Amino acid sequence: MRGEGAQRGKNTAPVAGPVWLRLEPVFDAGWFWAAGFSPQDLPVRNWPALWDRWLSAARAGLLPLPSRTLLLAELPACVEEETDAQFRASPFLGYAHDLLAQALCRDLARAVLKRSASGGRPCLALRAAPAPDGAKEGRPPEPVRKEIVPGESLACLPFPRLSPDERAALVRLGILAPKGSFPLLLRRYALLTIRPPTGGCAVCALAQDCPKRPFSS
Repeated sequence: MRGEGAQRGKNTAPVAGPVWLRLEPVFDAGWFWAAGFSPQDLPVRNWPALWDRWLSAARAGLLPLPSRTLLLAELPACVEEETDAQFRASPFLGYAHDLLAQALCRDLARAVLKRSASGGRPCLALRAAPAPDGAKEGRPPEPVRKEIVPGESLACLPFPRLSPDERAALVRLGILAPKGSFPLLLRRYALLTIRPPTGGCAVCALAQDCPKRPFSS
């Protein structure tokens, strides 16, 4: 057993940590309307400023591992605290804050994919939805089609199946929770996926417990 452990440690390359990228995804009001909100019950004018404030504290980039490179995007703990405070004051606004945080995390991940697919060239800013026209008429605007990397799933991005060495490295870096077998990220608003994110549910480590998983007959 001692010899096996020494051999395993000898073959384990050190992981330096994520390479963070400077990304600026633009606020898109389209997700408000897709979630069932209307311009009357959720004014959009205050949300871009909140998006920009959270974006300034968010991080996203590539995580080089000895055998592959993963993609990581995460929002800081202050976003969780602010969202929880909104839930206590108003579940309606708390839900909107929660969706905004998820949207920011998702768009950061997509921006990383676009940057890496373009060979490191600056990624294009995501185009904002035409919210004012819909707001004036009291109806949600038409959804905006966003450019994505070929093969990227619009629904979700698969969580990687981690080897014991990869899991240990992510715990040391403060990305994964140190206890338990379920691969939970330390931050609530965070995303870890493979690059490129192909394969969908078939390669996702969380597929068995995913709430989006179809019910079997």
